[in-house]
Parts: sequence; C-alpha cells; structure tokens
Amino acid sequence: MPFSNRLNDLTELTDANFPGVDDDASAEPGLPPRPLSISGGPLFDSIGGKAGHHAPTIALLPDGSLAAAWYSYSGPRETQGAEIFFARLADPSAPVASLRWTPPRRVIGGPLSYGNPVLFAEGGALHMFFCAAPGTWSAGNIRETRSTDNGETWNTPTTVSTLLGGNVRNPPVRRSDGSLLLPAYDDLFQRSLFFVLRDGAAWTLDSTLETPFPARLIQPAIAIADPTRWILAGRNGARGGTWFGVSADEGQTWRVGLQDDIPNPGAAVALLKLESDRYALIFNDSRSDRTNLSIAFAADGGVTWAPPQVIIEGDGEYAYPAATLDRAGVIHLVFSQDRRTIEHRRFSPGWLIVDASQQ
Repeated sequence: MPFSNRLNDLTELTDANFPGVDDDASAEPGLPPRPLSISGGPLFDSIGGKAGHHAPTIALLPDGSLAAAWYSYSGPRETQGAEIFFARLADPSAPVASLRWTPPRRVIGGPLSYGNPVLFAEGGALHMFFCAAPGTWSAGNIRETRSTDNGETWNTPTTVSTLLGGNVRNPPVRRSDGSLLLPAYDDLFQRSLFFVLRDGAAWTLDSTLETPFPARLIQPAIAIADPTRWILAGRNGARGGTWFGVSADEGQTWRVGLQDDIPNPGAAVALLKLESDRYALIFNDSRSDRTNLSIAFAADGGVTWAPPQVIIEGDGEYAYPAATLDRAGVIHLVFSQDRRTIEHRRFSPGWLIVDASQQ
C-alpha cells in the first residue's frame, strides 16, 4: 500500500485548497514499483589536505551541463579548514565509462569555515548560497556569490543575513510576483527561516517557522505545484518521522505536520518536482541511521507517496541528498558517502527507465 501522506491534521487544509486531489490512496496508487537503472560514481578520488567531504548541491546549467558544489574539511571537526569546492559534468548523458566530472576546484575559502553550499541556476546566472562561520555553524551567517560563466569565476560574496546561526540547505523558488524566496534555517535556535529578495533590493527575513522541541523542522525544501499550492519537506531535529507542509499563499505561511510513516533519522531530505504534478522525495529510510538512501514518488501532488525504492543500501552513511533533472528528464543525485567522498548517481523516474545497455 502507498504511504498515506496525511500531514497529520492538515487534511482539512488539503481538502479546502487542493481541489481535484483525491485523498483515497487506492484511487491514485502512484507509480508502479519498477527497478531503477542506476549509474554513476564518485565525483573525485581525493582532495589534498582534506579528510572529509559533505553537504553536496547540484544544478542544471543553461548549456545542459551539471554543476556540483560541496564543502571539504581538514578535520577532525567538520568546521576545521572547511572550504567550498566546485566541479562540472559536461555531458550528463554520456556512457558510464565517459562520465567525468572536472577536477575539484576551491571556490570559497579564507579565514572562516565555509559550508552547506546551495546552487541555483536561473537565466545566465549561477547563484551559490552558503554558510560562513567562525568555527561553529551555530555562529554562522548566510552569504551569496554569483557566476555568469557557469562557475568559472565568482564575484565577491555578499551577505544575505547576519542573523546568528543562519544556514542553508535547499535552493530558492520564485513567487508569482517575481520575488525570490530562500528557505533557510537557524542552527542556533533550530527553526526554519524564509528570506525574500524583491526587485534586486537587499534580502529580508520574510517569516520564521518554529516547531516544538525536540522535533524541530529545519533544512526545509520547497516544491511548487501552482501559486496556491506549495509543498514543503524538512529534516526532523529529533528522530522519527519527516516533516511535511503545505502553503496556500506562496510560502508566506505554512501548516506543517510530522509524517510518521516516512522515517527520518535527523537528516536532510531532497524534494524534487518532476513532470506534471509528480514529485520525488529522497531520504534515509531509517529512524536511527543515515543509511539506505531511498526514493519515493508521489503522483498526486505530494498527497500520497508510493513505497520507497532503495537507491543505495548497506553499511555506511549516505547523507545529505540533493537532486536535479537534466534536459532528458533523468534524475541526477549527489550525496555524501561516509564523508569520505561525494557520490553522483543518475536514474530515470520509474515510468522513464533508461535501458542499462545505453548508459
């Protein structure tokens, strides 16, 4: 049976604001279980002087290539010597033997610790949001840099927010009025933050979202169904279920609830909009460990989720997934594996399986 994404007490909001969505799971069974054809591998072998690698991000560039960024640190703490690295994949559809990311290149470094990059490509600009911290993320703030040459060069970073503990994990989204909404979070007080950029002015804090201790909703990811129906998925600061939310006013306000039958071990999730009103949720299918990285599909706007299919399983930590679609509709996923490397996998959604012999 598919997961029933009840969003706890959000059924009333769903019924009122999601016309045409049938909350009977049997009427919309979701995508049929089909095996995933998966290919890919590590983005790099090693980076000199760096002991750990974490929190990757990925974006599709206008020329059809892919860009990825992450932070690497010298250790033993993840903030020690933390710097942001960048790589590109020129041909996402190349055969497995020809899948070659460019060598990692440091793009953000200096006297502070730098982490949690978030790439966002729009028009001719590639944005990178990230956290700059004096040794601990709870004392950090959010900054932004931009590139107009697909990541070859970057401008001097500017400050998005000086709010103590500000951090990012997922890309921004456009509102219908043209403003840009950046989902973020507060590493100090463990709450979700939403910043907005209007008409090229300075970023401002648009709203905050706090949930009861210890189940704090942080690292929110947003997908847009239409201007009156936005969907949110987020990390649970405790362990247990995954946070979901809906907004009828383009993210100005949210109603959220814990989805108990979609586990979360206190780890980041990725939410990706596919074709039509279909979505993919990538998460650790465990209540205790960042293992068994899995994907679940929703064919009804995120109301019900089909049983998850495992992408990566076995001993080890597979954490902080981020995903995007290429021009052919293939999903490209990056994640941190045991913090020893950043991994890349590609696969088609269940109804667009790519034949393994062609990869």
